Amino acid sequence: MRNDPILATADAAPAPRIVEVGIRSWLRMVSERERRAANYRVARERVSRTASSVAQFPESGRSRPASSRVPGVENRSRQAVEPIGGPQDVPLTGGSGQTLVLPLGQNDDHQPDKSMTHGRRSAQMAVDLAVRTQKEEEMRHPTQIWTDPAFAEESLRRLRDEYKRHISTGPKKLAVKTVRKYLQDLDDFLRSLERHDQPLVLGSVTPDAVTQWTEEQEARGNSPHSITGRVISIKVFANSFIHKRLELTSVDLLRKVARPNPKLPQREVLSQDECEQVLRSYDLDTFEDVRDRAIVATFAATGLRLEAVRTLPLSSYDRITGEFTAEEKGDVVRIGRLSPKAMKYMREYLARRPRNALTDQLWVTGRGEPLSNGGLNMVIRRARQRSGITRMHAHLFRHGMAQHAADNGADIGTIQTLLGHKSPAMARRYAGEALNRQGARLMVQFSPIG
Repeated sequence: MRNDPILATADAAPAPRIVEVGIRSWLRMVSERERRAANYRVARERVSRTASSVAQFPESGRSRPASSRVPGVENRSRQAVEPIGGPQDVPLTGGSGQTLVLPLGQNDDHQPDKSMTHGRRSAQMAVDLAVRTQKEEEMRHPTQIWTDPAFAEESLRRLRDEYKRHISTGPKKLAVKTVRKYLQDLDDFLRSLERHDQPLVLGSVTPDAVTQWTEEQEARGNSPHSITGRVISIKVFANSFIHKRLELTSVDLLRKVARPNPKLPQREVLSQDECEQVLRSYDLDTFEDVRDRAIVATFAATGLRLEAVRTLPLSSYDRITGEFTAEEKGDVVRIGRLSPKAMKYMREYLARRPRNALTDQLWVTGRGEPLSNGGLNMVIRRARQRSGITRMHAHLFRHGMAQHAADNGADIGTIQTLLGHKSPAMARRYAGEALNRQGARLMVQFSPIG
């Protein structure tokens, strides 16, 4: 018994000291119970006030006035409340009339309700720093996302005009067709905001608005690939222009909008026999037939895009080697070269090309006028009708070039160089199933067991 440290301490301490320690312990226990009960009552009152304020503003897109918000309390989907402020010194009067000052708020691990959030200084949390639900983040942006809160009210019409100037001028300007597509997609998104009575301000560019827009496109019957391209256009506007270029926001407004990635359909191509069938369909000895056959042969031999073929300059074509220069997408100038058979059809066309043509464009009409975009599309439509290959279009020759190269053993780097793609991923998409066939042949070639 004498070895017990507690008894040894009690024997060593004077009797008054023991009584004082006991009184302090008892008062501390009583004060803790009273403080926790007070905290619980305060929390219940806050929940009641929050419920009444929610009832005054039911299911509307407007946020509650700042005066009706309770700091630290979330919306109806998650009502989190906090205890009263941090630790305080509470004076208590003991039975002997002596005033004891007891520190409160320490070693308090009691939680009367699991829906209540307890933490030091949590009642002083600002409303804008409160945790927002996922739905709120999709429907409106917190104030701290803006580098200046006034930018949330910036006109989208004005930003659209500035965006047009940015992408259509300067050393990094985009191709005319790309600019037109980006602006058309942005205009369609703005019309969607108007249909849903959303203000045309930057703060309305939210994930929820993009979701509504894509649902409208699906209802209109747009293909998944068309919707993917439009969503990417809006994401480029929000990230590259608003966030990185103008620095109006601290983060991307549409960072929570996932980039769509629908399954790519199998690329259609024209077989070598079908290409020969198209060329044989031009059996008339007329200027149009000779020209159209040379155009189709150029598509098949080079894999160039429609606009690059249409704008080929006559002065750049070498009649001996078949080399030429073409302006591709993005103002990229590429060197091309025709195959021997395509050169033969080109010589026949140049022999009949009007001498009085006042343009350097290679393809002209019978009167010497430059062949327009509509005129070249008419050439493709006539080729479809005369050959009977209804799936034929100008880009089909480009797909065929990639797959024909893969079938003949070309790797991704070679296909990328052949088509002038900026990334191997695009070349891989164009090669399609031909890469799988190439992989099967490589399995046999490199099998370790022969």
